Amino acid sequence: MKKSFFPILIVVLVSVFSCKNQQDPETVDAKYVIEFDDDHFVDIKDIVYDIQIIELDTAMNSALLDITNLSIIDDTLYCFSSSTGGYINKYTMDGRYLSSIKKIGRSHEEWVKARNLFYNPQDNVFIISDNGSKRALMYKTDGTFVGEHQSSIYDSDDVIYDKGFFYSQSDLGYTNGEILPETDHMLNVYDKNDELVEKYIPTTHIGYQMMENRLTYFSWGESYPLYAPTLYETIYALDSGKIFPYATYKYKGTQEEFYTDEEIKESLKDPYDFLGKKSFYNGSVIESPQYIIRRIGNNKAFDVIYDKNNNKSYTTRFYSSSMGEDAFSEYLIYAHPIYYSNGRYYAWLEHYYIGLPDEYLGDNVPEILKPYIEKVRKGQVNQILVSYKIDIK
Repeated sequence: MKKSFFPILIVVLVSVFSCKNQQDPETVDAKYVIEFDDDHFVDIKDIVYDIQIIELDTAMNSALLDITNLSIIDDTLYCFSSSTGGYINKYTMDGRYLSSIKKIGRSHEEWVKARNLFYNPQDNVFIISDNGSKRALMYKTDGTFVGEHQSSIYDSDDVIYDKGFFYSQSDLGYTNGEILPETDHMLNVYDKNDELVEKYIPTTHIGYQMMENRLTYFSWGESYPLYAPTLYETIYALDSGKIFPYATYKYKGTQEEFYTDEEIKESLKDPYDFLGKKSFYNGSVIESPQYIIRRIGNNKAFDVIYDKNNNKSYTTRFYSSSMGEDAFSEYLIYAHPIYYSNGRYYAWLEHYYIGLPDEYLGDNVPEILKPYIEKVRKGQVNQILVSYKIDIK
């Protein structure tokens, strides 16, 4: 973020955040207003280049069942898996296994069932969200315990820490969809003493976290941690216990795809069927110095890529990594990024999509992936990361 933006906002923010639990962040204009133009559709194959495959080591103790989250620190890959209680494997940038951090147990410094991990680059610490004990635990990058936050039983499994405050979203899954006083706002802010200090954004069922379908709400932007609630058009920046709109999407073409509150309630009867129909934004947003990237949709999907330098948005048209009439082979390599570092985007390429029979993959498998297909089918591959650059001319 440019330095000139903060002085402009500070006067507005003081008035907006002066009354506890009565804040209305929507009264503050977002820094970026992202509108859409039909002329700005691009083919993702034309803007992605310098694709590299990182095959993670298969050495002893290096196996990962999934990659829930990824961080790159001092030229080291920190891959977090939420499987089997949760653990972190460290690799070199070319995939060679280094070590693991796995502190599962019942002691004060251990987690029971880690569900997510976030790296705070300002404090150089990890935040592990422990679903088993409803705590957020903080560690140095070598695994040394730093501290903890005791979450509310009504909070989600995703917690982020910044400048002395913990942020957590209310989860209506713990109340069977009922909005209680404890869950009447979507975002809860706690201080280091676990005291609730602020609540933001009144809860509706639009923000409900789907059962059995965990969605990540938080990410790290260029200047601030970001909060992107699912199905909402606004991305919020988090700063010193406060929030303000950072980017607002004005996509006219999908207004008919927004859910009503009644539709959300009805969807609880069959969340899988619901997600496959009209899902709009997911919670994944990646910010680089030039672009803000957010993927829309679930089965039929496209990326919204906003160029901060020229104030233009671009959208890609393609099927996501779900079964569609075009299968998914042609765009298999363009997995949605989960991390950005030093000019490159990093994505996890799930084995499921590579190991499918040829009749599903089709004839358009990218050449760079062909050497890995048979290895995946034979169980000879740990996990695969795809790294690429993006440039829109």
